Amino acid sequence: IPITIPAGTYANANDMASAIQSQFVSEGVSATVAFDSTSGQFTITSATTGINSSVSLTSGTNDFLRTIGLDRDFEVSGTSPTLLADLNGGNGVAPGTFIITDRVGVSAPISVGANDTILDVIDAINTSGINVTARLNFEGNGIDIIDNTDNSDVPVQNLVIEDNATTQDLGIVGNKPGSIYGTDLNPILSETTRIDMLNGGTGLNLDAIRIVNGQHNENIDLSRAASIQDIIYALDNLGVDVNASINSSGTGLNVNSENPETAAVVNDVNEGTTASDLGIQGAYDVFKTLAVLEEALEKNDQTALLNMLDQFDYVLETLVEKGSEAGVRTNKLAAMHNRITVTETEISGLKSEIEDADMVEYLTKFTLQQTALEAIMTASSQSVQISLLNFLR
Repeated sequence: IPITIPAGTYANANDMASAIQSQFVSEGVSATVAFDSTSGQFTITSATTGINSSVSLTSGTNDFLRTIGLDRDFEVSGTSPTLLADLNGGNGVAPGTFIITDRVGVSAPISVGANDTILDVIDAINTSGINVTARLNFEGNGIDIIDNTDNSDVPVQNLVIEDNATTQDLGIVGNKPGSIYGTDLNPILSETTRIDMLNGGTGLNLDAIRIVNGQHNENIDLSRAASIQDIIYALDNLGVDVNASINSSGTGLNVNSENPETAAVVNDVNEGTTASDLGIQGAYDVFKTLAVLEEALEKNDQTALLNMLDQFDYVLETLVEKGSEAGVRTNKLAAMHNRITVTETEISGLKSEIEDADMVEYLTKFTLQQTALEAIMTASSQSVQISLLNFLR
């Protein structure tokens, strides 16, 4: 039975279940619809459809549940891994084909499409039949090509990755007798960026943040967000007149007030670092805090200024701490500079003494010292030959 969900935003999953159940009733089918928050599925119980038949509602993408306003009632699944278009500071990767030749001489073409992800490239290499393994590097920002040649193989050449526009953009050009380690691909944020791909691939442990915008003051828990899109949607629909977006450099998020008379202040909750980690604001993000201060002063938003006091306390503490660290390092550098200057002076003196030496004078001194040494050695040998009996005589 085709089910058409009535347009509108639903307060919770149970309201959606009631709407689905009403649709069955309108079709003459007696059915009970319930939502299971663990599985994220609507369970339909009916003699017509079968006992406990489960269906998952989708519209062909992972955005359906967000579209109907149920993001707080569902565990939102992650989106696709990093797109090639988001690499190299947003300049992307040139599509094309390149050849990899392993160390035993086996070659394979690797095709890269404009809409591929970084994992698509890795999978293409790993299923090509050549004796290498492609993987994300430990920092999560590049591709490593690991040479799998072992003692049973007979290497005849280097591991070679063709040099062309595609491999240059992927940072994996190489010709060497071993593994090739890719360069930093400088990925930027996009709405499809997964939270577990941030922070060098180790992910972020998100927590709650507090947004103050004029008379609005709301906390929101971002711990269930799986992608940047989830965060942007949650903030945009919080009802505090703010707009969330990725900043122009693709390194963090902006949260701006939609009210021309107010400035949006974002604070971390319970000494967390979520706002700072996401580049939104927070006490750990000094420059963003100063930018919001400028906005609040221009708009004469006293509420924003009052809610930034804790941030400025931390900013001042940080500045004092960093100033002290800089002072200590400056003193160490000054001491090292003094030692280097003294050493240079000593070396210069020795060098000058050697270069300006009078060889005749030094040879004369050497001859006199040698003669004196020989005389001492002769006297010493004669003294050693005297026995006790010779002494008594």
